Amino acid sequence: MASSLASVDRGVWTLGALQKSGFGREPSNWIRAPHRVRLRLTSSRCFQKFAASCTREEEVYQELVLPELRSWRANPKSANKVLSRSSPDVASVVLSLMLKGQVQLDVFHFTAVIGACDRSSRWNLALHLLERMPEKFSVVPDTVARNAAISALEKAGRWCLACSILAAMPKARAMPDEVSYNAAISGFSKASQWQLAFDVLHETMPCIRVSPGEITCNAAITSCEKGLQWQLALRLLEESMPRMSLIANRISYSSLISACEKSGQWKLAVGTLWKMSKLKVSPN
Repeated sequence: MASSLASVDRGVWTLGALQKSGFGREPSNWIRAPHRVRLRLTSSRCFQKFAASCTREEEVYQELVLPELRSWRANPKSANKVLSRSSPDVASVVLSLMLKGQVQLDVFHFTAVIGACDRSSRWNLALHLLERMPEKFSVVPDTVARNAAISALEKAGRWCLACSILAAMPKARAMPDEVSYNAAISGFSKASQWQLAFDVLHETMPCIRVSPGEITCNAAITSCEKGLQWQLALRLLEESMPRMSLIANRISYSSLISACEKSGQWKLAVGTLWKMSKLKVSPN
């Protein structure tokens, strides 16, 4: 490993070379690297790759992040790249070190970490951060931060928790948008909660003046398909979408055909396939 450090010290380092040498797998190697080299490494893609894969070791990260704190204090936004590309555990440690280092934390930093939780299926950490933002960090979650948490919960099948965040958004002055409802309805779909999906699409969204898009309607049709509600799926595709000036696509028709197949409505399924051909919509 000494030769690897020597190569780094000479500045002859690339992401691929460090990965092959095994340098990034040992946190102590980053600390043993000369200070001037560590400054370059910490802000590099290599550090971000390392941070995305290693375990939680706060003392190690304190050594790594310390040189960056001064620049982050001057420009807090520059920390977002490291936060968003790190694993959730690493990102949460870096966030804590930023707080200790008197970096002004804002909603974008937390959104970056919650987004990392979403991509890594860490819904529990995403929810924990969202709940602690106002009370511990005096940062109010905005719509984007809440959407990231809803998405993490939706992917984990925690549709009840996602629904509770969605319901609390207007009171928290973070109005839900199309992205919020897309994620929530997708969660309802996975849980076969077609009634909730249908109500949100036809009652809740119009009430707060959020216009559904194709993704929203497709998620609702899919929820009807999983709930064996072929009549509602047909109504959504042939009545609701045209009324909303939305164009049904392959996903829309495929979900309807699947609903018909599961309910024994083979004539309607064949008719839908014929309609797709006529409209030049390619089937799956």
